[in-house]
Amino acid sequence: MRLLALAVALLMSAQALAAGPAIVVRGLFKNAVLLEVDGEQRFIKVGDTDGHGITLLSADSKQAIVEMDGQREVLTLNARVGGRYSAPVAHSVTLHRNLRKEYRAAVQINGRSMEAIVDTGANLVALSGRHAEALGLDYKAGRPTVVATASGHVKGFLLSLDKLAMAGIIRHHVPAVVVEGGFPKDVLLGMSFLEQLNMREEENILTLSPRY
Repeated sequence: MRLLALAVALLMSAQALAAGPAIVVRGLFKNAVLLEVDGEQRFIKVGDTDGHGITLLSADSKQAIVEMDGQREVLTLNARVGGRYSAPVAHSVTLHRNLRKEYRAAVQINGRSMEAIVDTGANLVALSGRHAEALGLDYKAGRPTVVATASGHVKGFLLSLDKLAMAGIIRHHVPAVVVEGGFPKDVLLGMSFLEQLNMREEENILTLSPRY
């Protein structure tokens, strides 16, 4: 009976552990961290507590210290809270911030080379109508939408890029928006591409690597 009770207790503990949220570190920044909780990404700043009771105590480009259920853990990129650490992926791209505080990257869209700017504030990869024409995209066949710019609201079209590559990082069927006219001047690498990557920023250097 004692062995049976012990087995039941262990089973209940395992089930309780499995029922907890799956938390993975996807990005490390100064005083902030990008966590993936049950498949949903969220930024947490030092001192903040998210809906799962995770409090960020400190963070830099190398590690983050969090507190959960009264316990502290030191986490690195790809680490799972309460779980085993995953080995970093082999391929990565390193970008240096320029004098305009931009991270620029050479990319290939559907096999054609272009220059792009990393923009974590953009929900989608954004191209101008001129970019789309140069790429041979029939963007007006996409779903019409309205895009807010510094000059006001302009017409745009939602579509999917067959292939977007940056060095060894390749993604297919990337959601994008094409804005009619010459805005944006440069292709913007928004979160529809970046959310599939791990991001680490340190001393004006941004390192990007594929999550899977």
